[in-house]
Amino acid sequence: MVGAAFIVGGAKPAAAADVPQTANCTDKGGTVWNAKTLWGKEYTAGGVKKIANDMIGFTTATPAATTVDYTVMTYDGDGKLLQTLGSQDRAFDFKQGTAYLTHNPINAPTAPGRTKILINLGDGNDGAGNCTITFTQEAPALPADIDKAGPNITSVTPEYIGELQSIKNTSGWQAMEKDETTGEMYMSQALLGVGKGNEHAVINHFTKDGKFIDTMIAYNAGHPTTLGVEHTAEGVFIWIPWETRDANGKRTKAEVARIKYSPGTKKNNSTDVRMVNIFTTRYSNPSLDVSAGLLSVRSVDKYGDEWYTRRTVVDVLMGIDRPLGVVGPLPSKTEVSQGHAVSGSTMYKITGATNGTILLRQYSFITGTQVGAPRDITALVGLKPGEVLKGNAYKEPEGLMVDERGLIAGIKMYGGERKTFRQFLVGIW
Repeated sequence: MVGAAFIVGGAKPAAAADVPQTANCTDKGGTVWNAKTLWGKEYTAGGVKKIANDMIGFTTATPAATTVDYTVMTYDGDGKLLQTLGSQDRAFDFKQGTAYLTHNPINAPTAPGRTKILINLGDGNDGAGNCTITFTQEAPALPADIDKAGPNITSVTPEYIGELQSIKNTSGWQAMEKDETTGEMYMSQALLGVGKGNEHAVINHFTKDGKFIDTMIAYNAGHPTTLGVEHTAEGVFIWIPWETRDANGKRTKAEVARIKYSPGTKKNNSTDVRMVNIFTTRYSNPSLDVSAGLLSVRSVDKYGDEWYTRRTVVDVLMGIDRPLGVVGPLPSKTEVSQGHAVSGSTMYKITGATNGTILLRQYSFITGTQVGAPRDITALVGLKPGEVLKGNAYKEPEGLMVDERGLIAGIKMYGGERKTFRQFLVGIW
């Protein structure tokens, strides 16, 4: 019988080795039990990355507790029971709380924040119910800037601040993001793919002043509505949605890919492509706040409504399911979603069809609600000072990003054989 429960672990810093944890619980007979464990190093055995744990033990200072009923259970990160140890009416001299009854449990596959060892124990003499202590492999610490406020969108008049070099092709420009380390820019495009319903995701690379450098193509990856740029010691990684379709063009799988950037073509089995677990099978679009180590993912449910979930980049790369705020559901059938951005606790969304009304919205991941009223920026973005939209020309919002200047909206302009991608400052710090 399980009585009171005590859980240890959660959002504490992960260490390389020797992470002690202690806890206590009181069984139904009133006996207080003190327990401890020691998480060790991660290692690989048989191709499986595991976490060492060489000791789990418990004691009590209650003199009457001369026997103990106990069970030690080890679970992997998916909740599968790997091992059960224990005994009923086990005689043991706890020496008034100075001697511990210990075991060396099985080493489970590493899953910070999810791998667990449970102890269910109680005095074997009194016939009362037991209590339970749970030890959890510790998850990484949360970023310090997780709840910082993002740029303000209400107190700024949108301002043209530049554009990316025009490229002569007919593919649709979709989103932009900045490498926060180098200042270089990346732009995604959708290009007709191979097979029914498929699109290639084209990632163009620009200098920090908007001059074209080179291109990477994610083969049949789908429509790159958003992208994230992560600069690491191993290189630059691009985060984009990745779709798989059958011969009839029906989507059979929706994932998020993390791709090491280099010019050329990348397929889903390329060594530079890794599908990351964002804990949903819905079609999803990622956005990164690299300075705060955060990721926001937009997903669309079966009703067509949008959900935005915030996580840390480290959690996602380590497979830790720890959402840090959700915004939704937001209806998307009445407006065309054209991108979103995350900055600390703030999420921004831009909507608008070609030559239609362009609306900018702000949300809080802390409250899960919209902040203020939508802002209509239709007449304030797209054209340079003195320009007029003529003939078959059009403008369309395509993406948001946040940098040291503030919130920036991308506006795709077309006035002939070339499309241009202009940037407008629409939010300030």
